[in-house]
Amino acid sequence: MRALDPRLLRRTRAARVALGVDVVLGLAASACVLGQAVVVAALVAGAFDGRPVAEQGRLLAVLVGLVVARAAFAGSVESVGRWAAGRVMSDLRRALVRHRLRGAGSGTGGSARGGGAAPGVPVESAEIATAAVAGVDALETYLARYLPQVVLAVAVPVAVLAVTLAIDPTSAAIMLVTLPAIPVLMALVGRFSEERARARWQALSRLSNHVLDVVRGLPTLRAYNRAEAQADLVGASAEQYRLTTMQVLRVSFLSGAVLDLAATIGTALVAVILGVRVIDGDLGLQAALTVLLLTPELYAPIRSLGAQYHASVDGLAAAERILDLLGPEARRPRRPAGARTGGRSG
Repeated sequence: MRALDPRLLRRTRAARVALGVDVVLGLAASACVLGQAVVVAALVAGAFDGRPVAEQGRLLAVLVGLVVARAAFAGSVESVGRWAAGRVMSDLRRALVRHRLRGAGSGTGGSARGGGAAPGVPVESAEIATAAVAGVDALETYLARYLPQVVLAVAVPVAVLAVTLAIDPTSAAIMLVTLPAIPVLMALVGRFSEERARARWQALSRLSNHVLDVVRGLPTLRAYNRAEAQADLVGASAEQYRLTTMQVLRVSFLSGAVLDLAATIGTALVAVILGVRVIDGDLGLQAALTVLLLTPELYAPIRSLGAQYHASVDGLAAAERILDLLGPEARRPRRPAGARTGGRSG
């Protein structure tokens, strides 16, 4: 599934304003981070230059204000994002319930990927139940954190580059050269992570379908003395789910290490060049400190985007199956409650 699937984005209409507010709050928090870097550099440079205590006190007060504002904005981003995600998740659950009550999940609607099933097949009921509970819950990180972070990952690096360009064009050029390495690594690792997450969701679906099938057929299994044999089959499905979960976690940790390494190399390269230029007298201390403090903020939003993607990849895999279950309903706008969407099958 694509990270920005149009079908899922259309589902965010119920909370689009809240998500927009979430993005604005995130941009405000990022602006506070940029302001902190400038003020801290001015404080350190002023201490070396022997600036008056009153001037340093005003800068310190500004720094405290920026820290408090950043904390407030960051907390608001989390609260608003979760509220918006809750709206969208509730809408998806209602859509799944309407889909089931209309009888579309009985097989005549053809929502199952592997083809239609006969009416009343337990596997479809288990799949819809799994999608409505675990699948929709897995979308919270995607909706509350990943989508706003996409905007921040574009806006914040542009702002950092603009500020750095005004202070030191050489450092801005170095940042511009090293920055693309992180998105490239994200794309390479993310493709494999998506495959592992899809396999994990399929293993969970098979496990839930098998358990429900065993429970519903337990009287027949006991009559033929086959109840205990099914315990081994359920255990095998659970083991497969455990293995796929561990694969997803391994890829996630690997991705974090790779992104951290790329960001560290980029920051170290800028720091070394800044140090040499300060020693040679080509750049002032305050300017060098400002650029040095801004450099990690260039990579931080993209690294966070990668982390949020891997945290929400299970939700993306679940959303793909949910939207397949909903079928044509996922591609058209929601109709009023009194409107009919088609005749009832059977």
